[in-house]
Amino acid sequence: MSIFNEHQKDLAGKISDNVELKKWKDWKWQLRHTVRDIDTFETLLGIKFSSEEKKNLDETVKHFPLSITPYYLSLIDTDDRDKDPVWMQSFPSPSELMHAQYDMPDPLAEDRDSPVEG
Repeated sequence: MSIFNEHQKDLAGKISDNVELKKWKDWKWQLRHTVRDIDTFETLLGIKFSSEEKKNLDETVKHFPLSITPYYLSLIDTDDRDKDPVWMQSFPSPSELMHAQYDMPDPLAEDRDSPVEG
């Protein structure tokens, strides 16, 4: 696998002009261009969420911030994103907003051992 393949070059070109391998490999450049919203995600990967999906994802991102570097974003298989492991690890799921009666605010009882409140 190439370090800076055509898909990654295309993605980088949507972010900024004249992105070369040196910039792509620069962790500071990657962090400066971290994707933090659904609209940018759609634009960069060329996908379109349904209005219902987008509504759910927007609500989820309000509670669980989205933060994915361009490199990591480039690894997502957009043809099968719902089953893609990178997608599942990096994108907050609307199911995380559901709370069951048996959910506990501190399931590992770490609050009582913490030297700092909160």
